Amino acid sequence: MEISDPTAEAKYPFALGETDVLLHTLRTLCIPDPMYPQGRVNSVYYDTPDRRFLGEKVNSDYLKTKVRVRWYSGIEDGNLPDTVNAYMERKEKVGYRRKKERKPLLIPSSILRERHENYEELATLVEKVRFDDWLPPGHLFPMITIRYTRYRFVDPRQRARLSLDSRICFSSVNPLFFPNRGPRMLREGVLEIKSEDGNLPSALNPIRDRLNTRDSFSKYEECWQIHADINYRRELKCQEAL
Repeated sequence: MEISDPTAEAKYPFALGETDVLLHTLRTLCIPDPMYPQGRVNSVYYDTPDRRFLGEKVNSDYLKTKVRVRWYSGIEDGNLPDTVNAYMERKEKVGYRRKKERKPLLIPSSILRERHENYEELATLVEKVRFDDWLPPGHLFPMITIRYTRYRFVDPRQRARLSLDSRICFSSVNPLFFPNRGPRMLREGVLEIKSEDGNLPSALNPIRDRLNTRDSFSKYEECWQIHADINYRRELKCQEAL
């Protein structure tokens, strides 16, 4: 089990057309992450049937929770081994402070095939993991699979950790709950910064104008939006008010 120390996390969205310029600048001004400089991030997000965790994000709750299975692959790696080393993660945010707890899992790759994820089998994984001092608010189900390309860097002066995420898409949704409208890709990428204050390092001032305003960007939320559930924001807020 791994538990990260609480730290500030900030996100700066950007238009996909800016990806190459931003990546070139980061490679020039920062140091590639020594262990995991680049790769593909794959996540299956879990939620209650009424999408309580999504509602926390949509309604800007001070306390937000995410539960997901996450595994990593090469950027062009289409062939997975028979079993995949993955993690079941619980991520908690209190304002801009974050804390993540994760536990390792070994998963058959046959249930993770892109666009053909086996949600029936994925549903059993969450029953195998118990997080310390936390009980879910109800039964959790796998809802959506989100994948993207990630480049990781370290700012040599302020020691901030930087992740440039692009080609963010969902490959499928759980057919038990939702119609299949995928796969679809976001028109935005996001630069994630993990540091003591979450601010953009001063070394990156040359790219500040290419980034949107610091935001609470959520891949989970944005992928549901492009799923074409266009009224979910209003509906979830109404449910919260009842």
